[in-house]
Amino acid sequence: MKTINHLKQDQPDLTEYHLEPERSDSIPYANRDQARRGLPDQSDFYFSLEAGWQSSFHPTSRCWQDFHLPSGWESKQVFAHFQRVESAIGVWVNDQWAGSALGGNKRAEFNITNALQPGQNRIEVEFSSGVNCNPAIHLWAVAAIHLRDFRITTVPGDDASWEIIIQPVMRNLGTKLALNHRIETMLFDARGIPVWIGPLGVMVSIEAGAEISAAFSYRLKKARPWSPEDPYLYTLILEMRDADGTLLDLRSARVGFGQRT
Repeated sequence: MKTINHLKQDQPDLTEYHLEPERSDSIPYANRDQARRGLPDQSDFYFSLEAGWQSSFHPTSRCWQDFHLPSGWESKQVFAHFQRVESAIGVWVNDQWAGSALGGNKRAEFNITNALQPGQNRIEVEFSSGVNCNPAIHLWAVAAIHLRDFRITTVPGDDASWEIIIQPVMRNLGTKLALNHRIETMLFDARGIPVWIGPLGVMVSIEAGAEISAAFSYRLKKARPWSPEDPYLYTLILEMRDADGTLLDLRSARVGFGQRT
Protein backbone atom coordinates (compact mmCIF):
# COMPACT_ATOMS: atom_id res chain seq x y z
CA MET A 1 0.00 0.00 0.00
CA LYS A 2 1.30 3.45 -0.87
CA THR A 3 1.61 5.91 1.98
CA ILE A 4 2.13 9.63 2.35
CA ASN A 5 5.82 10.14 2.98
CA HIS A 6 6.74 13.38 1.27
CA LEU A 7 5.37 16.58 -0.17
CA LYS A 8 5.25 16.62 -3.95
CA GLN A 9 7.74 19.20 -5.16
CA ASP A 10 7.48 19.15 -8.96
CA GLN A 11 4.05 19.65 -10.46
CA PRO A 12 3.09 18.47 -13.95
CA ASP A 13 1.62 20.90 -16.43
CA LEU A 14 -2.00 21.46 -15.48
CA THR A 15 -4.66 20.95 -18.12
CA GLU A 16 -7.28 23.68 -18.36
CA TYR A 17 -10.86 22.87 -19.22
CA HIS A 18 -12.58 25.53 -21.31
CA LEU A 19 -16.16 26.41 -21.98
CA GLU A 20 -16.90 28.43 -25.08
CA PRO A 21 -14.62 31.51 -24.88
CA GLU A 22 -17.40 34.06 -25.31
CA ARG A 23 -19.22 32.62 -22.30
CA SER A 24 -16.87 31.55 -19.58
CA ASP A 25 -13.76 29.51 -19.05
CA SER A 26 -13.15 26.72 -16.62
CA ILE A 27 -10.07 25.71 -14.73
CA PRO A 28 -9.37 22.94 -12.21
CA TYR A 29 -9.35 25.52 -9.40
CA ALA A 30 -8.28 23.26 -6.57
CA ASN A 31 -5.36 21.85 -8.57
CA ARG A 32 -4.17 25.27 -9.68
CA ASP A 33 -4.13 26.50 -6.10
CA GLN A 34 -2.30 23.40 -4.89
CA ALA A 35 0.35 23.81 -7.58
CA ARG A 36 1.04 27.37 -6.45
CA ARG A 37 1.65 26.19 -2.92
CA GLY A 38 3.75 23.17 -3.93
CA LEU A 39 1.20 20.74 -2.49
CA PRO A 40 -0.14 17.50 -3.93
CA ASP A 41 -3.01 17.60 -6.39
CA GLN A 42 -6.46 17.30 -4.88
CA SER A 43 -8.88 14.73 -6.26
CA ASP A 44 -11.84 17.00 -6.86
CA PHE A 45 -11.99 19.57 -9.63
CA TYR A 46 -13.85 22.82 -10.12
CA PHE A 47 -14.82 25.17 -12.87
CA SER A 48 -16.86 28.35 -12.77
CA LEU A 49 -19.97 29.39 -14.64
CA GLU A 50 -20.07 33.14 -14.17
CA ALA A 51 -20.37 34.96 -17.49
CA GLY A 52 -22.31 34.62 -20.72
CA TRP A 53 -25.69 33.59 -19.36
CA GLN A 54 -28.61 33.90 -21.76
CA SER A 55 -31.98 34.82 -20.30
CA SER A 56 -35.69 35.29 -20.90
CA PHE A 57 -38.01 37.49 -18.86
CA HIS A 58 -41.46 36.47 -17.61
CA PRO A 59 -43.01 36.89 -14.14
CA THR A 60 -39.86 35.01 -13.21
CA SER A 61 -36.42 35.27 -14.82
CA ARG A 62 -34.80 32.21 -16.35
CA CYS A 63 -31.22 31.95 -17.56
CA TRP A 64 -29.26 29.10 -19.04
CA GLN A 65 -25.76 28.19 -20.13
CA ASP A 66 -24.30 25.31 -22.10
CA PHE A 67 -21.11 23.61 -20.91
CA HIS A 68 -19.00 20.64 -21.92
CA LEU A 69 -18.53 17.89 -19.33
CA PRO A 70 -14.77 17.47 -18.75
CA SER A 71 -13.19 14.14 -19.56
CA GLY A 72 -13.21 11.77 -16.59
CA TRP A 73 -16.20 13.34 -14.87
CA GLU A 74 -18.57 10.64 -16.17
CA SER A 75 -17.55 8.33 -13.31
CA LYS A 76 -17.75 10.99 -10.57
CA GLN A 77 -20.44 12.67 -8.52
CA VAL A 78 -20.94 16.20 -9.88
CA PHE A 79 -22.36 19.12 -7.89
CA ALA A 80 -23.49 22.61 -8.89
CA HIS A 81 -22.56 25.05 -6.13
CA PHE A 82 -24.18 28.50 -5.94
CA GLN A 83 -22.00 30.88 -3.97
CA ARG A 84 -24.92 33.17 -3.06
CA VAL A 85 -28.63 32.76 -3.69
CA GLU A 86 -30.41 36.10 -3.33
CA SER A 87 -33.93 34.85 -3.96
CA ALA A 88 -35.88 31.65 -4.55
CA ILE A 89 -34.46 29.59 -7.42
CA GLY A 90 -35.21 26.40 -9.32
CA VAL A 91 -32.52 24.47 -11.19
CA TRP A 92 -32.77 22.17 -14.22
CA VAL A 93 -30.00 20.26 -15.99
CA ASN A 94 -30.77 18.95 -19.48
CA ASP A 95 -34.47 19.56 -18.78
CA GLN A 96 -34.33 17.42 -15.62
CA TRP A 97 -35.30 18.92 -12.27
CA ALA A 98 -32.26 19.31 -9.97
CA GLY A 99 -33.80 21.11 -6.99
CA SER A 100 -34.65 24.46 -5.44
CA ALA A 101 -33.41 26.86 -2.77
CA LEU A 102 -35.16 29.69 -0.92
CA GLY A 103 -32.36 32.24 -1.00
CA GLY A 104 -31.61 34.73 1.72
CA ASN A 105 -28.09 35.33 0.40
CA LYS A 106 -27.10 31.80 1.36
CA ARG A 107 -25.10 29.16 -0.47
CA ALA A 108 -26.88 26.31 -2.23
CA GLU A 109 -25.64 23.05 -3.72
CA PHE A 110 -27.25 20.45 -5.97
CA ASN A 111 -26.14 16.96 -6.97
CA ILE A 112 -26.63 16.97 -10.76
CA THR A 113 -24.90 13.66 -11.52
CA ASN A 114 -27.93 11.73 -12.78
CA ALA A 115 -28.96 14.50 -15.16
CA LEU A 116 -25.61 14.82 -16.93
CA GLN A 117 -24.65 13.31 -20.25
CA PRO A 118 -21.27 12.95 -22.01
CA GLY A 119 -20.29 16.03 -23.99
CA GLN A 120 -22.60 19.04 -24.16
CA ASN A 121 -24.96 19.86 -21.28
CA ARG A 122 -27.25 22.73 -20.32
CA ILE A 123 -27.97 24.15 -16.88
CA GLU A 124 -31.01 26.42 -16.41
CA VAL A 125 -31.84 28.56 -13.39
CA GLU A 126 -35.18 30.22 -12.71
CA PHE A 127 -35.26 33.20 -10.34
CA SER A 128 -38.10 35.12 -8.78
CA SER A 129 -38.77 38.41 -10.61
CA GLY A 130 -36.52 41.39 -10.06
CA VAL A 131 -33.35 39.38 -9.57
CA ASN A 132 -30.33 39.91 -11.82
CA CYS A 133 -30.01 36.73 -13.86
CA ASN A 134 -26.24 36.30 -13.75
CA PRO A 135 -25.53 33.63 -11.12
CA ALA A 136 -22.02 32.74 -9.97
CA ILE A 137 -21.82 28.93 -9.99
CA HIS A 138 -19.00 26.45 -9.94
CA LEU A 139 -19.22 22.77 -10.74
CA TRP A 140 -17.16 20.25 -8.80
CA ALA A 141 -16.68 16.51 -9.00
CA VAL A 142 -15.62 13.87 -6.49
CA ALA A 143 -15.59 10.09 -6.23
CA ALA A 144 -18.79 8.52 -4.91
CA ILE A 145 -16.97 7.80 -1.63
CA HIS A 146 -15.11 10.89 -0.48
CA LEU A 147 -14.14 13.26 2.31
CA ARG A 148 -17.10 15.53 2.91
CA ASP A 149 -15.32 17.82 5.35
CA PHE A 150 -12.74 17.85 8.13
CA ARG A 151 -11.83 19.83 11.22
CA ILE A 152 -8.39 20.36 12.76
CA THR A 153 -7.92 21.46 16.37
CA THR A 154 -4.66 22.19 18.18
CA VAL A 155 -4.63 22.00 21.99
CA PRO A 156 -1.64 23.02 24.16
CA GLY A 157 -0.45 20.59 26.83
CA ASP A 158 0.75 21.33 30.33
CA ASP A 159 4.38 21.24 29.17
CA ALA A 160 5.75 22.32 25.77
CA SER A 161 3.67 19.71 23.94
CA TRP A 162 0.72 20.19 21.60
CA GLU A 163 -2.09 17.81 20.69
CA ILE A 164 -3.43 17.97 17.14
CA ILE A 165 -6.91 16.49 16.66
CA ILE A 166 -8.18 15.56 13.18
CA GLN A 167 -11.92 15.02 12.68
CA PRO A 168 -12.79 13.96 9.10
CA VAL A 169 -16.33 13.50 7.78
CA MET A 170 -16.77 10.83 5.07
CA ARG A 171 -19.71 10.39 2.69
CA ASN A 172 -20.80 7.45 0.52
CA LEU A 173 -22.98 8.51 -2.40
CA GLY A 174 -22.71 5.06 -4.00
CA THR A 175 -25.15 2.17 -3.85
CA LYS A 176 -22.98 -0.33 -1.95
CA LEU A 177 -21.45 -0.60 1.51
CA ALA A 178 -17.87 0.74 1.53
CA LEU A 179 -15.87 -1.69 3.66
CA ASN A 180 -12.48 -1.13 5.27
CA HIS A 181 -11.73 2.30 3.89
CA ARG A 182 -8.83 4.11 5.53
CA ILE A 183 -8.29 7.76 6.38
CA GLU A 184 -4.58 8.65 6.60
CA THR A 185 -2.88 11.89 7.50
CA MET A 186 0.60 13.36 7.70
CA LEU A 187 1.89 16.68 9.02
CA PHE A 188 4.85 18.44 7.39
CA ASP A 189 6.84 21.43 8.57
CA ALA A 190 7.57 24.41 6.33
CA ARG A 191 10.58 22.58 4.83
CA GLY A 192 8.40 19.61 3.79
CA ILE A 193 9.83 17.30 6.46
CA PRO A 194 7.34 14.91 8.15
CA VAL A 195 6.56 15.69 11.77
CA TRP A 196 5.77 12.05 12.60
CA ILE A 197 6.94 8.76 11.07
CA GLY A 198 4.43 7.02 8.84
CA PRO A 199 0.83 8.06 8.24
CA LEU A 200 -1.61 8.35 11.12
CA GLY A 201 -5.07 7.00 10.39
CA VAL A 202 -8.24 5.13 11.15
CA MET A 203 -10.28 2.41 9.37
CA VAL A 204 -13.95 3.05 8.55
CA SER A 205 -16.87 1.38 6.78
CA ILE A 206 -19.70 3.50 5.35
CA GLU A 207 -23.21 2.40 4.45
CA ALA A 208 -24.56 3.42 1.03
CA GLY A 209 -26.02 6.91 1.22
CA ALA A 210 -24.57 7.52 4.68
CA GLU A 211 -22.25 10.13 6.15
CA ILE A 212 -20.04 9.34 9.14
CA SER A 213 -17.37 11.13 11.17
CA ALA A 214 -14.23 9.96 12.91
CA ALA A 215 -11.54 11.44 15.16
CA PHE A 216 -7.89 10.70 15.89
CA SER A 217 -5.05 12.69 17.38
CA TYR A 218 -1.29 12.97 17.82
CA ARG A 219 0.74 14.69 20.53
CA LEU A 220 3.77 16.70 19.45
CA LYS A 221 6.54 17.15 22.01
CA LYS A 222 6.94 20.70 20.77
CA ALA A 223 5.86 22.87 17.84
CA ARG A 224 7.02 26.14 16.39
CA PRO A 225 4.33 28.69 17.28
CA TRP A 226 2.55 31.01 14.87
CA SER A 227 2.63 34.74 15.52
CA PRO A 228 2.11 37.91 13.45
CA GLU A 229 5.86 38.45 13.56
CA ASP A 230 6.59 34.80 12.64
CA PRO A 231 3.54 33.35 10.80
CA TYR A 232 4.88 29.80 10.74
CA LEU A 233 2.50 27.21 9.29
CA TYR A 234 2.61 23.43 8.97
CA THR A 235 0.91 21.49 6.16
CA LEU A 236 -1.51 18.67 6.90
CA ILE A 237 -2.32 16.14 4.15
CA LEU A 238 -5.45 14.01 4.52
CA GLU A 239 -6.08 11.02 2.24
CA MET A 240 -8.93 8.55 1.84
CA ARG A 241 -8.18 5.10 0.39
CA ASP A 242 -10.33 2.06 -0.33
CA ALA A 243 -9.66 -1.50 0.91
CA ASP A 244 -7.19 -2.08 -1.95
CA GLY A 245 -5.20 1.06 -1.15
CA THR A 246 -6.51 3.07 -4.13
CA LEU A 247 -6.55 6.81 -3.44
CA LEU A 248 -10.13 8.13 -3.54
CA ASP A 249 -9.77 11.64 -2.16
CA LEU A 250 -7.08 14.01 -0.92
CA ARG A 251 -7.26 17.28 0.99
CA SER A 252 -4.72 19.62 2.53
CA ALA A 253 -4.73 22.44 5.03
CA ARG A 254 -2.34 24.88 6.67
CA VAL A 255 -2.03 24.41 10.42
CA GLY A 256 -0.72 26.90 12.97
CA PHE A 257 0.07 26.45 16.65
CA GLY A 258 -0.81 29.54 18.70
CA GLN A 259 1.48 31.19 21.18
CA ARG A 260 1.12 30.02 24.76
CA THR A 261 -0.27 32.42 27.30
